[in-house]
Amino acid sequence: MPVRIISLLLIMFIASHSLADGDAKWESTGPYGGLIFSIQLDQSNSKHLVAWTTGGSFVSENAGESWKRIILPRGFEYNKHVKLIGSKFYCFRSDDIYQSEDGVKWKKEADLRYKIYDITCEPGKPENLNSIIAKREKGAFEYYMSCKEKEWQNTLMGTTPLVQPSWIYTLFSPSDTSIIRVFILFSEQKESTVIFGSDDGGKTWEQWTIDAKPANAVFSQKDKRKIYAACYKKPGKMSGLVKSTDAGKTWTQLSDDKRILNMRQIMIHPKLGNLYLGTNDKGLFMTKDEGKTLVELNNGFQNKSVSALACDPGNENVLYIGTQCGLYKSEDSGKRWKWMSEGIEGCQIQGMVDLGKESGKLIVFEHHQGMRISKDWGKTWSLPGDTNALPGKVFSVLKSDKDLLITARTDKSYGSFISNDEGSTWKKIEGLGEKDYLVKVISENEIYAVRDSSMIVKGGLEKPWKVLSKPFDNDTVRWIGKPEGKDYLIVIGDKEIIKISPETGKRAGSLEPPEGYVNFSMLYEPTFDPWKQDWLYVIHKGGDIFRYDIPNREWSKLYDHKAKGDNNWFGKVVFDPGRRGRLIAGYTDGFLAISEDHGKTWNKFNPELPFYAIKNMEATPDRKLVVTGSGTIYSFDLSKLDKE
Repeated sequence: MPVRIISLLLIMFIASHSLADGDAKWESTGPYGGLIFSIQLDQSNSKHLVAWTTGGSFVSENAGESWKRIILPRGFEYNKHVKLIGSKFYCFRSDDIYQSEDGVKWKKEADLRYKIYDITCEPGKPENLNSIIAKREKGAFEYYMSCKEKEWQNTLMGTTPLVQPSWIYTLFSPSDTSIIRVFILFSEQKESTVIFGSDDGGKTWEQWTIDAKPANAVFSQKDKRKIYAACYKKPGKMSGLVKSTDAGKTWTQLSDDKRILNMRQIMIHPKLGNLYLGTNDKGLFMTKDEGKTLVELNNGFQNKSVSALACDPGNENVLYIGTQCGLYKSEDSGKRWKWMSEGIEGCQIQGMVDLGKESGKLIVFEHHQGMRISKDWGKTWSLPGDTNALPGKVFSVLKSDKDLLITARTDKSYGSFISNDEGSTWKKIEGLGEKDYLVKVISENEIYAVRDSSMIVKGGLEKPWKVLSKPFDNDTVRWIGKPEGKDYLIVIGDKEIIKISPETGKRAGSLEPPEGYVNFSMLYEPTFDPWKQDWLYVIHKGGDIFRYDIPNREWSKLYDHKAKGDNNWFGKVVFDPGRRGRLIAGYTDGFLAISEDHGKTWNKFNPELPFYAIKNMEATPDRKLVVTGSGTIYSFDLSKLDKE
């Protein structure tokens, strides 16, 4: 598979909220919300809820109107292991459990010696924690329930072959809490799911299997031995909605999986008894008769991939749903939904373009969520475009003088499309095939694409496409750039950086790597100096910033960044368009450095960003430094750094 195109963000133009003179700070401009993995409510306070996403764990004190980030203890990076039990936060990693009152300050609750897979409590008793732990023993995993009520006494549940579990969750029967069921899901190679069951509060255990892959399950509110489960579609296995009337020993399929394809969420209303069924691609359904009659509840949210469900214990009409486009709330039992993700960082922003200085319009393309547009420089967002019409996920985003251009990718091919109505409709670009992806727009009729990873294709919206060159032997084209006003292209591969003619494709010279650096595939986000177009800046994966003086064929090392942790897959240099010589470097770990003298000396950029990971960065024509994280866009007015 070809690698991700190095530059996905082209030109971003954001006019953020005005700053008071001398008030140098970051301004948030959205959009917010993304893939929601879980929603948890405080059963004693329905306004207190937690959502965790690709961008972290977030808590709301006002039923989703606003959110703040949960700050995990040092060393805890897996937000999936954050839970709201009662009104307290718990997180676990390996054999440790930590507890917090506010989601910021943490104290160790327990050291259970074995690997922790789940933590929960008996319904109505948040002070009595239960944890499912496991250890390797003689070619098998041994599973225990560890109970805080008994001074964290461990009770052996049973064993499974030595196959790493992918997911474990615990169920208590709400009408008889002595009935406990623990579901253990394995990797795709494991055909069945193991169920451990106890009918005496965890003193003794039995073990069964279900010939299906339940995404999750719920007990009936009234029948203590009835369980419903939502199962993934798997050939030859039960899928859709399934039921057990003997508390998990045997199962029958209720729904036709052609009607509810790829179910992955199920919730039972604690008062009404209605079942809510979330699917991977058809949205949300409600049934009162175990799937015989289905009511579709998709009015108000655009993305129909349901990833989480929750209901307000104090108000039977209030429901929450998590999708790949954020968190939504309904106050009328699911008839209408309102987006409630303001402040949750979870989007996977793939690209952003502006639609003109005077228009106030921005378009964002996201990894899962498709396209969003803002008409007020990012203050509010909507989803007018139909990126569902594209064959796959957005791969690259480009902009010509008049139009938007996109390459979308599936597992096996690419498709390139153009829109001349701000992304509302798309049509395929003629002349580009399934092995071609767009990489550079110089003008309407000078556009470059890469074919089959190795050939450069040139064409335009009114010009035919033709192969310009195969610049490398046994190498991959990683990036193409053209300095403004110059008559050559710079092409970066894994092993070489070369100059070629934009007319004939012939080589016009090559660039030797910096001393000690032999793999050019480790270079990220190349860019030309706007003040001196024949200076090329690159960041190596290790964090080093280099500048290449093209006429003099000379490399200079400008900066060495010591990354926090091992994750340093993004780095980029941008230039302040209103201050010659000012450079800003940004990295995956959230660090920003600034130079005022063309990279000779560097200082830490202040103030620091209010989030951790940098996904992309650009300096706009009106001198806004715009940085995208996991779902949030922040801007900084660079003019506030100017000295009198």
